[in-house]
Amino acid sequence: MTDPLWDDDRLRRAYVDRFGRQAPHLLVTTMAGVRSSRRIQRRLAPAWAAGIAAVLVTAVGIGLAVVRFTPADIPEPTEPATASPTASAQPTSGPVGDFPLEVLGLPVISVSEAIARREAGPEGTELAVRGWTSTAPPMSCPAQLEPLTPLELRCPERFTSWLTERREPTWERLPSGMRGIPPSGPAIQPLIRLEVPREPLDGIDAEPHGPEPFPVVLVGHFNDHRSLLCPDIESCRRHFVVDTRVWVAGRPAGRETVVVADGAVARLTPEQAGQIAKGKGGAPMGPPWIALLPGTAIDEVDPRFENPPALLWVVREMANDSGRPVARTFFVDDATGDLYTSKAGGILRITVIID
Repeated sequence: MTDPLWDDDRLRRAYVDRFGRQAPHLLVTTMAGVRSSRRIQRRLAPAWAAGIAAVLVTAVGIGLAVVRFTPADIPEPTEPATASPTASAQPTSGPVGDFPLEVLGLPVISVSEAIARREAGPEGTELAVRGWTSTAPPMSCPAQLEPLTPLELRCPERFTSWLTERREPTWERLPSGMRGIPPSGPAIQPLIRLEVPREPLDGIDAEPHGPEPFPVVLVGHFNDHRSLLCPDIESCRRHFVVDTRVWVAGRPAGRETVVVADGAVARLTPEQAGQIAKGKGGAPMGPPWIALLPGTAIDEVDPRFENPPALLWVVREMANDSGRPVARTFFVDDATGDLYTSKAGGILRITVIID
Protein backbone atom coordinates (compact mmCIF):
# COMPACT_ATOMS: atom_id res chain seq x y z
CA MET A 1 0.00 0.00 0.00
CA THR A 2 3.03 2.29 -0.01
CA ASP A 3 3.40 1.81 -3.78
CA PRO A 4 3.12 5.19 -5.57
CA LEU A 5 -0.07 3.93 -7.29
CA TRP A 6 -1.76 3.76 -3.88
CA ASP A 7 -2.55 7.45 -3.50
CA ASP A 8 -4.95 8.71 -0.84
CA ASP A 9 -8.03 8.54 -3.10
CA ARG A 10 -7.37 4.91 -4.06
CA LEU A 11 -6.77 4.04 -0.41
CA ARG A 12 -10.12 5.58 0.56
CA ARG A 13 -11.99 3.76 -2.22
CA ALA A 14 -10.43 0.40 -1.28
CA TYR A 15 -11.42 0.92 2.35
CA VAL A 16 -15.04 1.66 1.36
CA ASP A 17 -15.16 -1.41 -0.90
CA ARG A 18 -13.83 -3.66 1.85
CA PHE A 19 -15.60 -2.30 4.93
CA GLY A 20 -18.57 -0.37 3.55
CA ARG A 21 -17.68 2.90 5.26
CA GLN A 22 -15.27 5.82 4.94
CA ALA A 23 -11.62 5.32 5.91
CA PRO A 24 -10.61 7.02 9.17
CA HIS A 25 -8.69 10.22 8.55
CA LEU A 26 -5.80 9.04 10.75
CA LEU A 27 -5.30 5.94 8.58
CA VAL A 28 -4.94 7.99 5.40
CA THR A 29 -2.70 10.50 7.15
CA THR A 30 -0.51 7.73 8.54
CA MET A 31 -0.09 6.08 5.14
CA ALA A 32 0.89 9.44 3.68
CA GLY A 33 3.51 9.75 6.42
CA VAL A 34 4.88 6.30 5.64
CA ARG A 35 5.20 7.12 1.95
CA SER A 36 6.86 10.44 2.77
CA SER A 37 9.24 8.76 5.22
CA ARG A 38 10.39 6.23 2.65
CA ARG A 39 11.00 8.90 0.04
CA ILE A 40 12.92 10.96 2.59
CA GLN A 41 15.08 8.05 3.68
CA ARG A 42 16.17 7.32 0.12
CA ARG A 43 17.02 11.00 -0.36
CA LEU A 44 18.93 11.55 2.89
CA ALA A 45 21.25 8.58 3.25
CA PRO A 46 24.39 10.32 1.90
CA ALA A 47 23.75 13.47 3.97
CA TRP A 48 23.42 11.53 7.22
CA ALA A 49 26.59 9.54 6.55
CA ALA A 50 28.48 12.77 5.99
CA GLY A 51 26.97 14.25 9.14
CA ILE A 52 28.23 11.40 11.31
CA ALA A 53 31.74 11.78 9.93
CA ALA A 54 31.61 15.54 10.53
CA VAL A 55 30.61 15.10 14.18
CA LEU A 56 33.51 12.75 14.86
CA VAL A 57 36.03 14.99 13.11
CA THR A 58 34.78 18.01 15.03
CA ALA A 59 35.01 16.25 18.39
CA VAL A 60 38.63 15.25 17.77
CA GLY A 61 39.60 18.54 16.15
CA ILE A 62 38.70 20.70 19.18
CA GLY A 63 40.66 18.50 21.55
CA LEU A 64 37.79 16.79 23.37
CA ALA A 65 38.14 13.23 24.54
CA VAL A 66 36.22 10.86 22.33
CA VAL A 67 34.95 8.01 24.48
CA ARG A 68 34.77 4.57 22.93
CA PHE A 69 32.04 2.14 23.79
CA THR A 70 30.69 -1.14 22.54
CA PRO A 71 27.07 -2.34 22.55
CA ALA A 72 27.96 -4.60 25.46
CA ASP A 73 28.98 -1.58 27.53
CA ILE A 74 25.63 0.17 27.23
CA PRO A 75 22.36 -1.70 27.75
CA GLU A 76 19.30 -0.96 25.69
CA PRO A 77 17.41 1.94 27.30
CA THR A 78 14.16 0.89 28.91
CA GLU A 79 11.52 3.20 30.29
CA PRO A 80 11.49 2.94 34.09
CA ALA A 81 8.72 0.79 35.50
CA THR A 82 7.62 3.67 37.72
CA ALA A 83 7.20 6.01 34.76
CA SER A 84 3.46 5.55 34.29
CA PRO A 85 0.27 7.53 34.85
CA THR A 86 0.00 6.12 38.36
CA ALA A 87 3.41 7.54 39.19
CA SER A 88 2.00 11.07 39.02
CA ALA A 89 0.05 10.38 42.20
CA GLN A 90 3.25 9.76 44.14
CA PRO A 91 5.02 12.58 46.02
CA THR A 92 7.62 14.29 43.84
CA SER A 93 11.12 13.46 45.04
CA GLY A 94 14.09 15.81 44.98
CA PRO A 95 14.46 19.43 46.12
CA VAL A 96 11.43 20.79 44.28
CA GLY A 97 11.78 24.09 46.08
CA ASP A 98 14.97 24.81 44.11
CA PHE A 99 13.10 24.89 40.80
CA PRO A 100 11.05 27.84 39.49
CA LEU A 101 7.28 27.47 39.71
CA GLU A 102 6.65 29.08 36.30
CA VAL A 103 8.60 29.79 33.11
CA LEU A 104 7.43 31.52 29.92
CA GLY A 105 3.94 31.69 31.38
CA LEU A 106 3.83 27.89 31.82
CA PRO A 107 3.53 26.08 35.17
CA VAL A 108 6.59 23.95 35.86
CA ILE A 109 5.59 20.30 36.30
CA SER A 110 7.42 17.14 37.36
CA VAL A 111 8.53 14.32 35.09
CA SER A 112 5.74 12.13 36.50
CA GLU A 113 3.17 14.78 35.64
CA ALA A 114 4.59 15.08 32.13
CA ILE A 115 4.35 11.30 31.66
CA ALA A 116 0.75 11.37 32.85
CA ARG A 117 -0.03 14.07 30.27
CA ARG A 118 1.59 11.95 27.57
CA GLU A 119 -0.34 8.83 28.53
CA ALA A 120 -3.66 10.69 28.75
CA GLY A 121 -3.77 11.01 24.97
CA PRO A 122 -2.04 12.60 22.00
CA GLU A 123 -1.61 16.34 22.19
CA GLY A 124 1.09 18.79 21.26
CA THR A 125 0.67 21.18 24.19
CA GLU A 126 3.84 22.93 25.36
CA LEU A 127 4.98 21.76 28.79
CA ALA A 128 7.67 23.07 31.14
CA VAL A 129 9.21 20.05 32.87
CA ARG A 130 11.67 20.11 35.74
CA GLY A 131 14.18 17.37 36.39
CA TRP A 132 17.80 16.27 36.46
CA THR A 133 20.14 15.63 33.59
CA SER A 134 23.85 15.32 32.81
CA THR A 135 26.05 15.83 29.77
CA ALA A 136 28.07 12.98 28.31
CA PRO A 137 31.44 13.59 26.64
CA PRO A 138 31.76 13.32 22.85
CA MET A 139 31.94 9.69 21.81
CA SER A 140 32.38 7.62 18.72
CA CYS A 141 29.29 5.79 17.52
CA PRO A 142 28.71 2.87 15.20
CA ALA A 143 27.96 3.84 11.62
CA GLN A 144 24.27 4.58 11.08
CA LEU A 145 23.30 2.43 8.09
CA GLU A 146 19.70 3.66 7.90
CA PRO A 147 18.97 7.40 7.83
CA LEU A 148 17.00 8.65 10.82
CA THR A 149 14.14 11.12 10.94
CA PRO A 150 14.28 14.16 13.26
CA LEU A 151 12.08 12.43 15.86
CA GLU A 152 14.18 9.28 16.31
CA LEU A 153 16.72 8.90 19.09
CA ARG A 154 20.28 8.68 17.84
CA CYS A 155 23.58 7.54 19.24
CA PRO A 156 24.70 8.60 21.80
CA GLU A 157 21.50 10.23 23.07
CA ARG A 158 19.48 7.01 23.06
CA PHE A 159 21.88 5.69 25.72
CA THR A 160 22.77 8.78 27.77
CA SER A 161 20.04 11.41 27.30
CA TRP A 162 17.57 11.37 30.20
CA LEU A 163 15.52 13.83 32.20
CA THR A 164 14.92 12.17 35.55
CA GLU A 165 12.61 13.09 38.40
CA ARG A 166 15.11 11.96 41.00
CA ARG A 167 18.70 13.08 41.19
CA GLU A 168 20.33 9.93 39.83
CA PRO A 169 23.22 9.34 37.38
CA THR A 170 22.34 7.82 34.03
CA TRP A 171 25.85 6.84 32.94
CA GLU A 172 29.20 6.03 34.48
CA ARG A 173 32.81 5.87 33.42
CA LEU A 174 34.56 2.54 32.94
CA PRO A 175 38.25 1.81 32.35
CA SER A 176 37.33 0.88 28.77
CA GLY A 177 34.91 3.76 28.14
CA MET A 178 31.49 4.36 29.62
CA ARG A 179 28.22 2.62 30.39
CA GLY A 180 24.65 3.89 30.42
CA ILE A 181 22.48 3.33 33.49
CA PRO A 182 18.73 3.20 32.84
CA PRO A 183 16.97 5.38 35.46
CA SER A 184 15.22 3.63 38.33
CA GLY A 185 12.61 6.37 38.81
CA PRO A 186 10.32 8.33 36.49
CA ALA A 187 12.23 9.56 33.43
CA ILE A 188 11.80 10.70 29.84
CA GLN A 189 14.31 10.95 27.02
CA PRO A 190 14.39 14.51 25.64
CA LEU A 191 15.24 15.25 22.01
CA ILE A 192 17.34 18.40 21.62
CA ARG A 193 18.12 19.21 18.00
CA LEU A 194 20.70 21.50 16.45
CA GLU A 195 18.34 24.50 16.07
CA VAL A 196 17.40 24.56 19.77
CA PRO A 197 18.92 27.31 21.96
CA ARG A 198 21.06 25.85 24.71
CA GLU A 199 22.26 27.71 27.76
CA PRO A 200 26.04 27.35 28.20
CA LEU A 201 26.95 25.03 31.05
CA ASP A 202 30.02 26.93 32.22
CA GLY A 203 29.90 27.66 35.92
CA ILE A 204 27.51 24.92 37.02
CA ASP A 205 28.53 22.88 40.04
CA ALA A 206 28.51 19.60 38.11
CA GLU A 207 31.41 18.58 35.88
CA PRO A 208 30.60 19.83 32.34
CA HIS A 209 31.05 16.38 30.80
CA GLY A 210 30.60 14.26 33.91
CA PRO A 211 27.89 11.90 35.14
CA GLU A 212 26.86 14.13 38.07
CA PRO A 213 23.27 15.33 37.41
CA PHE A 214 22.29 19.00 37.55
CA PRO A 215 18.78 20.52 37.66
CA VAL A 216 17.11 21.92 34.53
CA VAL A 217 13.72 23.02 33.26
CA LEU A 218 12.99 22.04 29.67
CA VAL A 219 10.13 23.41 27.58
CA GLY A 220 8.82 21.11 24.87
CA HIS A 221 6.01 18.81 23.76
CA PHE A 222 4.97 15.25 22.98
CA ASN A 223 3.09 14.18 19.84
CA ASP A 224 5.13 16.25 17.40
CA HIS A 225 3.53 16.16 13.92
CA ARG A 226 6.85 15.02 12.39
CA SER A 227 6.24 11.68 14.11
CA LEU A 228 4.42 10.70 10.91
CA LEU A 229 7.83 10.49 9.23
CA CYS A 230 9.05 7.76 11.61
CA PRO A 231 8.93 4.03 10.85
CA ASP A 232 7.51 3.59 14.37
CA ILE A 233 5.05 6.48 14.58
CA GLU A 234 3.77 5.72 18.08
CA SER A 235 7.28 5.55 19.52
CA CYS A 236 8.15 8.94 18.04
CA ARG A 237 4.90 10.48 19.33
CA ARG A 238 6.03 9.62 22.85
CA HIS A 239 9.35 11.46 22.59
CA PHE A 240 9.66 14.77 24.42
CA VAL A 241 10.78 17.27 21.77
CA VAL A 242 12.61 20.14 23.47
CA ASP A 243 11.99 23.66 22.19
CA THR A 244 14.32 25.35 24.62
CA ARG A 245 16.24 24.87 27.84
CA VAL A 246 14.96 27.78 29.94
CA TRP A 247 16.58 27.19 33.33
CA VAL A 248 19.89 25.50 34.14
CA ALA A 249 21.22 24.92 37.65
CA GLY A 250 19.59 28.01 39.11
CA ARG A 251 20.13 30.34 36.15
CA PRO A 252 17.51 31.48 33.62
CA ALA A 253 18.45 30.73 30.02
CA GLY A 254 18.21 33.28 27.23
CA ARG A 255 16.84 33.16 23.70
CA GLU A 256 20.15 33.53 21.89
CA THR A 257 20.21 33.08 18.12
CA VAL A 258 21.68 29.70 17.18
CA VAL A 259 24.04 29.99 14.21
CA VAL A 260 24.90 26.64 12.63
CA ALA A 261 25.99 28.16 9.31
CA ASP A 262 29.38 29.35 10.57
CA GLY A 263 31.07 31.85 8.27
CA ALA A 264 27.96 32.45 6.19
CA VAL A 265 26.96 36.04 5.43
CA ALA A 266 23.21 36.44 5.88
CA ARG A 267 21.16 39.12 4.14
CA LEU A 268 18.52 39.24 6.88
CA THR A 269 19.05 39.88 10.58
CA PRO A 270 17.52 37.64 13.24
CA GLU A 271 15.08 40.43 14.05
CA GLN A 272 13.97 40.72 10.42
CA ALA A 273 13.49 36.96 10.08
CA GLY A 274 11.47 36.91 13.28
CA GLN A 275 9.32 39.83 12.10
CA ILE A 276 8.48 38.04 8.83
CA ALA A 277 7.19 35.01 10.77
CA LYS A 278 5.62 36.91 13.66
CA GLY A 279 2.10 35.87 14.52
CA LYS A 280 1.55 33.60 11.50
CA GLY A 281 0.86 30.66 13.84
CA GLY A 282 -1.55 32.39 16.19
CA ALA A 283 -1.04 34.94 18.95
CA PRO A 284 2.67 34.61 19.92
CA MET A 285 3.41 34.12 23.61
CA GLY A 286 6.68 36.00 23.80
CA PRO A 287 9.74 36.41 21.56
CA PRO A 288 10.63 33.60 19.12
CA TRP A 289 13.57 31.22 19.11
CA ILE A 290 15.67 31.79 16.01
CA ALA A 291 18.40 29.79 14.27
CA LEU A 292 20.34 30.23 11.03
CA LEU A 293 21.07 26.99 9.19
CA PRO A 294 22.59 26.07 5.85
CA GLY A 295 20.08 24.46 3.52
CA THR A 296 22.10 21.23 3.70
CA ALA A 297 21.26 20.91 7.42
CA ILE A 298 17.51 21.50 7.17
CA ASP A 299 16.88 17.73 7.00
CA GLU A 300 17.61 17.59 10.73
CA VAL A 301 14.65 19.91 11.32
CA ASP A 302 12.22 18.79 8.63
CA PRO A 303 13.42 16.68 5.67
CA ARG A 304 10.20 17.36 3.74
CA PHE A 305 11.57 20.77 2.68
CA GLU A 306 12.26 20.25 -1.02
CA ASN A 307 15.11 22.19 -2.70
CA PRO A 308 16.03 24.29 0.35
CA PRO A 309 17.90 27.56 -0.24
CA ALA A 310 21.54 28.09 0.68
CA LEU A 311 20.64 29.80 3.96
CA LEU A 312 17.46 29.32 5.93
CA TRP A 313 16.19 30.94 9.12
CA VAL A 314 14.30 28.64 11.49
CA VAL A 315 11.85 30.71 13.54
CA ARG A 316 10.04 28.86 16.30
CA GLU A 317 7.49 30.51 18.54
CA MET A 318 5.06 29.51 21.23
CA ALA A 319 1.53 30.52 20.30
CA ASN A 320 -1.93 30.44 21.85
CA ASP A 321 -4.06 27.94 19.94
CA SER A 322 -7.63 28.09 21.31
CA GLY A 323 -6.30 28.57 24.84
CA ARG A 324 -3.61 25.91 24.50
CA PRO A 325 0.10 26.81 24.23
CA VAL A 326 1.69 25.14 21.18
CA ALA A 327 4.97 25.46 19.29
CA ARG A 328 5.01 26.63 15.67
CA THR A 329 7.94 26.30 13.26
CA PHE A 330 8.58 28.62 10.32
CA PHE A 331 11.30 28.80 7.69
CA VAL A 332 12.44 32.08 6.12
CA ASP A 333 14.51 32.02 2.93
CA ASP A 334 17.39 34.40 3.66
CA ALA A 335 17.77 35.38 0.00
CA THR A 336 14.13 36.09 -0.85
CA GLY A 337 12.31 36.48 2.47
CA ASP A 338 9.83 33.77 1.42
CA LEU A 339 8.04 32.22 4.40
CA TYR A 340 7.15 28.57 4.93
CA THR A 341 5.65 26.64 7.84
CA SER A 342 5.89 23.03 8.96
CA LYS A 343 2.53 21.26 9.26
CA ALA A 344 1.39 17.66 9.55
CA GLY A 345 0.55 17.73 5.86
CA GLY A 346 3.97 18.99 4.79
CA ILE A 347 5.86 22.23 4.23
CA LEU A 348 3.47 25.02 3.24
CA ARG A 349 4.35 28.40 1.77
CA ILE A 350 2.75 31.44 3.41
CA THR A 351 2.02 34.65 1.60
CA VAL A 352 3.48 37.56 3.55
CA ILE A 353 1.61 40.86 3.27
CA ILE A 354 3.72 43.83 4.31
CA ASP A 355 1.79 46.95 5.29
